[in-house]
Amino acid sequence: MMLTYFRPRKLPGFTLLELVIYSALVSMIVGAFLSAAFFLITTSQRDRERNDLLENERFMASKVSWLFYGVRPNKIWSVGPVIYVQRPNGSYYALSSSNGTLQLAPATDTNGDSIPDAYSGGVKLNNNHASVISPQLTVAMVNGQKAVQIQLSLQGKNETRSFVRTEYAQ
Repeated sequence: MMLTYFRPRKLPGFTLLELVIYSALVSMIVGAFLSAAFFLITTSQRDRERNDLLENERFMASKVSWLFYGVRPNKIWSVGPVIYVQRPNGSYYALSSSNGTLQLAPATDTNGDSIPDAYSGGVKLNNNHASVISPQLTVAMVNGQKAVQIQLSLQGKNETRSFVRTEYAQ
């Protein structure tokens, strides 16, 4: 009598070793995608903040340029931390800095009397995402001309930008 060996039929499916290898490969791919996604998100947030600070800087520069455009040297004066300007059309403005903001406020001069405090109202020249730190607003003679020098830093959540502007009276 001849002995026959019974061979079990191979069932469809994966062996345990194949499952371990495939799960390791899939977890490596998922990990790579997650780290790339985290990198993109943090880079996007950093770029958004940088662009916001640049936008603040451009807006402040345009408003400061507008304020001093066409103004004669004798129409600019400072009282403490506030710079007052009489525009060519006769209107008065005050540029001041307080509580983390750079502020441009209309001011009135009645019969040569004192101008009201600039902190009472006006427009913030920086938005809520950026704070003004260590501002210096000065009126000085630069190269023989009267000029207003504005030096400050714009601070966001993770970044700080310097803002330096010199505007000459015309």
